[in-house]
Amino acid sequence: KNYQHVMIKNDLNFLKELKETKKDTKVFIIGGKTLYEKTFNYCDKIYLSLINKEYECDTFIEYDFEEKFIVENIQLYDDFAFYQLNKKKLEKI
Repeated sequence: KNYQHVMIKNDLNFLKELKETKKDTKVFIIGGKTLYEKTFNYCDKIYLSLINKEYECDTFIEYDFEEKFIVENIQLYDDFAFYQLNKKKLEKI
């Protein structure tokens, strides 16, 4: 794939601006828990890897993916699963 440029940002205001302009721009957020949780509402698509092993840890993402996203694709591997989640469309009443 041909990527035009890479941006490194220190704040998240650019996400709101991108949403408002409706530009078709791919943005990849590379974590930490707080950063992920602040950006999920801006996402139309999430690529999520789940490792098939238990680790001793003290940090967990608190987000209800099933409420706002549907699973579009799952790829299973020996040590992990890779999910593609797409934001649910709002139903008009």
